[in-house]
Amino acid sequence: MNPKTKKTLFLILGTVAAGIALGVYLALGNPAFNPFEQFSLGEIYGGLFLFVIGIQVITAIHELGHLTMGKILGYRFGQLRVGRLVITRVNTQLKLSLIKNQGYGGLCAMFPSEGSTLKAYALFASGGILANALTGTLLLFSASWGGLSPVLRFSLQLTGAFSLVFGLLNAFPYHSMNQPTDGLVVWSILGDKPLAKDLYAMQLVSSQLMAGIRPREMTIPSEDPEKGFTAQGASLMLYRYFQHMDREEIPEAGKVLQVLREHLEELPPFTLPAFYYELIFYALLTQDLEEARKYYALAGKILQTDQDINGLRVKAYYAALEEQDREKARAFAREGLQVEQHFPLAGQGIYEGDLLRQLLQRLDEDSSRS
Repeated sequence: MNPKTKKTLFLILGTVAAGIALGVYLALGNPAFNPFEQFSLGEIYGGLFLFVIGIQVITAIHELGHLTMGKILGYRFGQLRVGRLVITRVNTQLKLSLIKNQGYGGLCAMFPSEGSTLKAYALFASGGILANALTGTLLLFSASWGGLSPVLRFSLQLTGAFSLVFGLLNAFPYHSMNQPTDGLVVWSILGDKPLAKDLYAMQLVSSQLMAGIRPREMTIPSEDPEKGFTAQGASLMLYRYFQHMDREEIPEAGKVLQVLREHLEELPPFTLPAFYYELIFYALLTQDLEEARKYYALAGKILQTDQDINGLRVKAYYAALEEQDREKARAFAREGLQVEQHFPLAGQGIYEGDLLRQLLQRLDEDSSRS
């Protein structure tokens, strides 16, 4: 049994055991205070059912808080996830899909506007906390209204308390699933901590790409040789990889990618597909087809359904170099070039388009020789 399965099993068994213990205590222990004695068993189950729905709503409200704050700041929408439900900006349209939850409740990905400041990013990070605090307060206040059924009042109280606790937990500075909480981001920016510098460097690079500067022409802050690997610095390393690739510095790109490969387990799960894409692509270029197949399988459905130019570029090269299917590769490449102008990071879109044009030229040359 792998550690992840074992942990999940222990959590389930622990929850069941705690529920049984609480039930026995309330039934046989005759406690002086029993918050459930005013409800029937059916009402308790009904209230808990509403509470479970409320948890999903609170998670959605947290991410919508980030989205609202981002829109106020002029950020560009990228993706919104709540559980398995995903809304993604693909080219100029919004796409609704269901994907496997990778250990997180929700996510709001947005691109800072050109010239945006790090203090503005702190406001974006605090959007979810503020939304939970406001929602929790309103729910607890509404639970005090007269005329509500006991079950509804019970559900509002539980959900309101959960919203406040959820916001409070996100306000604390710590790492969860290798990802900094909103509070850690905010306090790092306010305190000018190393994490804030990584975030600021990412903003500078992202702004260049959004302005149409391609990777080979970007200005990327120099790497501190004494600084160890961090999950936040990994995204900046990925941009260094793109810069090397765009300059045709293949060995240097490989060295960067090797470091990232060695630290994949330290990265937030939802960021992994972006790294898998480049591990696939580099393996194809260096003719390591076994490695390409490995990460192609790990990218899974996310890559298969990706209609942005970067995903289509990976699928086109995979079809050409691993599957040896020229027509399939041409189809993916042409689809990618059709959406080149719609990629949110315009500078990367130029680089992606050049790669697809090079592939089409290579396929045409191979066809003419055969």
